[in-house]
This record gives sequence, C-alpha cells and structure tokens, in this order.
Amino acid sequence: VMPGSLVAQMNDFLGVLSALAGDKGVDVRKYVCRSIVTLLSVRPEFLHDHMVPVSQFMLTATSDQNEDVALEACEFWLVFSSFDEGMVTAEMVAAIES
Repeated sequence: VMPGSLVAQMNDFLGVLSALAGDKGVDVRKYVCRSIVTLLSVRPEFLHDHMVPVSQFMLTATSDQNEDVALEACEFWLVFSSFDEGMVTAEMVAAIES
C-alpha cells in the first residue's frame, strides 16, 4: 500500500528521482534504484509512461562500478520479468527493446 500523499505527488517524486539518477553519490543512486524497483513492484502503472528513460537508466545502473548499485538495478529486471503477460503492455516491451 502506498501513502495517498505520495500518490498525489507522484509526478514530483518521479521528477526528483530523475534528477537524482545521475548523482555521484553511491547511496543516492542505490536508493534511486530501490525506489524505482519498489514502484514497479507495488504500482507499476506509475512507471508506464516513463519506461523508456527508466529502462535506460536501469540498464546503465546494472553495470555501475559500484556493486551495490548494480545489484539494486538488477532487482528491477527480476521484478519486470515476474509480471504475467497481462501486466506487460506492448509499449513496455518496446521501451525495453529500444
């Protein structure tokens, strides 16, 4: 369950995550990955319109020089691959393929 106040401010939250994605701090990048994975697990519809940049970031993060960041990013792909076919849209697949 996600707090209603976060849901109401989701676009702002996603904007902040996007701004922090390129941060030099390892912990910051790790928590950005973790936040994205949590959103994908709990409320994937919030990431639907952002799958291209999210998937590009996560692909880059899986090869981060810091192992902790890379492991957090790998969780994204584990969660994504666990979706049943009914949850994965053609747009999501196209975003991942691009």
